[in-house]
Amino acid sequence: MRARPLRWAWLVAFLSVVLLLPVAGLAQVTPDTIPEDTVRIPIPPDEAEEDTIPTELREQAESSVEVPVIPPFPDILPSGWATGSWVWTREEFAQLPGLTLLDFLELLPGITRFRAGGFGRPVGLTAMGFAGARLRVFLNGYELDSLGSGMPELEALSLYDVSSLRIERSLMGIRVEVETYELHRPEPYSIVELGTGASQIRLLRALFSRGIRRHTTATGAFDIVSTSGVGINEDYSQSNAVFRLSHGFNDDTGLELEWRRTGIDRSGTVYPREYTRSDLVLRGTRRLTDRLFLQAIVGRSSAEEKADTVIPELLRTTQGVLRGAYSSERFGLEATTRVRDSGDPPSPMPTFEAGLRSVLRPVRGLRLETEGDLANADGTAASSVRVTATATPFAPLSVFGSVTAGTRFVPHYFPVQVPDTIEGPPEEPLDTVLVDVLADSLFVADVTGWRGGVELSGPFGALGIAAFGSTGTDLGPFSLPFDRGSPTVSGESLLGGEAFFNIGVPGTSGALRLEGWYTHFDDGGSRPYVPTSIGRAGIVFHRAYYEGQLEPVVRIEGIRRGRAFVPEEPGLPFDTSTDPYQLLNFYFTLRIIDVRAYLIWENILNDQTAIDMPGVPPAFPRIVYGVSWRFTN
Repeated sequence: MRARPLRWAWLVAFLSVVLLLPVAGLAQVTPDTIPEDTVRIPIPPDEAEEDTIPTELREQAESSVEVPVIPPFPDILPSGWATGSWVWTREEFAQLPGLTLLDFLELLPGITRFRAGGFGRPVGLTAMGFAGARLRVFLNGYELDSLGSGMPELEALSLYDVSSLRIERSLMGIRVEVETYELHRPEPYSIVELGTGASQIRLLRALFSRGIRRHTTATGAFDIVSTSGVGINEDYSQSNAVFRLSHGFNDDTGLELEWRRTGIDRSGTVYPREYTRSDLVLRGTRRLTDRLFLQAIVGRSSAEEKADTVIPELLRTTQGVLRGAYSSERFGLEATTRVRDSGDPPSPMPTFEAGLRSVLRPVRGLRLETEGDLANADGTAASSVRVTATATPFAPLSVFGSVTAGTRFVPHYFPVQVPDTIEGPPEEPLDTVLVDVLADSLFVADVTGWRGGVELSGPFGALGIAAFGSTGTDLGPFSLPFDRGSPTVSGESLLGGEAFFNIGVPGTSGALRLEGWYTHFDDGGSRPYVPTSIGRAGIVFHRAYYEGQLEPVVRIEGIRRGRAFVPEEPGLPFDTSTDPYQLLNFYFTLRIIDVRAYLIWENILNDQTAIDMPGVPPAFPRIVYGVSWRFTN
């Protein structure tokens, strides 16, 4: 029996209290003293001047429109190889236009993709040997619950409406935190992208933001993508629309209302599906002191399958979030409480979650991080804790170690047959038949394990190695169409090792860099969705000319992937081994002032055997090219 629907009046009352608190001072968050984010895609921010608007016009605009100042919720946690987390800003990933959030995540160390076909087909991501359904996406603190599977639709999230991106990869799973775009200039801002390519790929993306009255801005964005399929019978189209209204009451208090709608249509014969999803979210942020922040969120998500099913509703749930953060030079703390109603139809996600994160710098060169989570679903509890220590005895050497213990909930979806009444012939007007519907549950998985290693970083770049291990635990599928109904399995203990490098080529002044990563699992193929090894290595050229007005970026990378055990068909056990394969990819962008042309060419050598799942169409090259440009007036 699921919990009764929660009452949300206290959330509304709390939100009102937050917005009416007394005015406090401005906040300045002190950055971490230990170097961060050394494992990154080497794409420095644009070197062109941010504004080319004449001074007279700019001053005139500034005198008529005041941009609302909504205090940003602080990110207290460090990032980098030691913590297994990475942060990118809008300027950085804007240099890889044409990519979706899914494409971007595939570049990260240790993350493995399993896709049933070409672009737009169902896809799952995993890391650290923990099989499926371990990825969560948070949009400004609001979690985007998945729809009938253990994986959110990552390809439906465009990077155009993103200001910063944080990805954490640990034994607890993969956590993606997205901060959406917010206008920070008095003049309007817009960006448009057009793209096309092989297999009738069509891409149109745009974002527009401007002040509409004193202390209020409106932001709208849309993303339309369609293709006849990189493989055979793989027609796919998606459309995303976002509207956001932001109001800053003063420098310390802000309120934001956001509406999002996504439509996905997979046609053809390879796991077809068509549905729409809507999210309506209200956020209030308050800066209590220059180091203490508070945020309240309440939102409603719903989605519906466009098909003749007994239960066409995929998701209908209300979510409330309270979170606070404190940040100082030596100590940072973040606490979060998340509640959901059980939904109608019921959602398998926990109805209550609480999380606590902290970072402590007791002495120079030493950093301690802790993360704890507690969740409850139908009276069953799961809790986990992770402790990480990073020491820098002398530059450029860092030594780190991490220990994780506890359990986590993992969603599991599977088809069941239920009776349904249909119309029959006149002599028997009603008839009862059995039809397939989607059921769901949560199972508790052990996340006990460890990770430790070293890192060297300096003017030359960075490189590091690490080893990790985990105890035996129950592992489940992604619950996507290609493995829905496959049973959970008991995985044995696992050992693995990984390495990365990001090094500048001598004599090129940093314009030419070598970067890559490699992960190996000791008998990793014994667990589902765990390749024996996987790695990426590439060479990147990036330099600005003519005082930053001309900026080319060239990236060539190779991918090597070992075998992995997957189900041959949905519902079957994980006893089919995929074949190893290699890929060669090419990315090119050229920026001239505010206009950027790009080319994405994946699988240059046309290796049609480079498939992740059995029984799907051959792998063909994916070619996308286009242009994007931005306007600041």
